[in-house]
Amino acid sequence: MLSLQHSSLEVIENHTNRTTIMKFTSLVSIVSLAAVASAWHLQLYDGELYQGLIHDRSGTLSQPCADLDASADNKASSMHWEAGTFAGEIILFEKHGCVAEVGRSDGDWSLAQFSSFANNKVSSYKIN
Repeated sequence: MLSLQHSSLEVIENHTNRTTIMKFTSLVSIVSLAAVASAWHLQLYDGELYQGLIHDRSGTLSQPCADLDASADNKASSMHWEAGTFAGEIILFEKHGCVAEVGRSDGDWSLAQFSSFANNKVSSYKIN
């Protein structure tokens, strides 16, 4: 009788472990999917109408000030911005260090041609 009770306890324990593992795996999958679904994406182009990709970056969290490197600095003429769920606002700046704002959006933003005020004047950006 004792061995039967011991076997029953092992079956219950194994079932509990499998259930816990399945719940954990499901949670990891949901968190991973949420991260992908909330990703932001920025593309800057040196030509109008999205020609000549010079900067392509994506992420899932807000981004403190990011300076463009020399190959993209003050060269953007068009852009695509896909806002994420958790980091949806982008702010463009004329100078490195996120100084002198030239534009912002708190949602998706595609510009086939920058205005004369912002054309070839983006040196840094910040994502909130």
